[in-house]
Amino acid sequence: MGRSTFVAGAGAISAAVLTVLALVVSSPPGGSYSLKDMADYVAKSHRPEIFIALYLGLLSVVALLFMVSAMRELAGDEPRRRRAMELSWMAGIASAAALAVGWGVELVVPGSRALGGARPIPAPVAYTFTQTGDVLIFGAGFFLLGCALVGFAIGVHSAAPAWWRWVAAVAGVAGIASAAFFPSFILALLLLALGIGLVAHKSTSEEAAPAPA
Repeated sequence: MGRSTFVAGAGAISAAVLTVLALVVSSPPGGSYSLKDMADYVAKSHRPEIFIALYLGLLSVVALLFMVSAMRELAGDEPRRRRAMELSWMAGIASAAALAVGWGVELVVPGSRALGGARPIPAPVAYTFTQTGDVLIFGAGFFLLGCALVGFAIGVHSAAPAWWRWVAAVAGVAGIASAAFFPSFILALLLLALGIGLVAHKSTSEEAAPAPA
């Protein structure tokens, strides 16, 4: 259980940090975008940030996969807990798929201009692509991640600290509500806190373990 706890925690920390970094670096136009915002987004000078953001986003997906696969091994013995953790794992896999596609769609317009030349793309068309990516990331991706965290809160072993369940449950609710955008920041903060707690618990368990005779 110790190794799984560490991997789950490290995955949660990495997924939270990398996702936020990808959003900050890519800086996609917001809901009240202007033509200047869209021009800056697809500008040649912004292309390095776009490719960096794409790799950061995809690495966050890999971290999420490590997290949900390790969390699966922390299930309790009761059938109800095992079933909840299986559902958590499946929701996590679906979340990773939605996020991977979402990052691609979010960044496809500036990426396509970088690869295919500087042909003009109408601002409404470019904005539609960014919003489609947002729906996949904040809607489907974070919604399913929220479901995975709620499943973890229900399915984790009964010997696990109670605060794991509470943090995971609240983070899960924030993830489910992330289609409204602002709860996604709560999700990121709580996922980071849960990850730190999982890693710290593993380290504490190792220190408390008796030395071999």
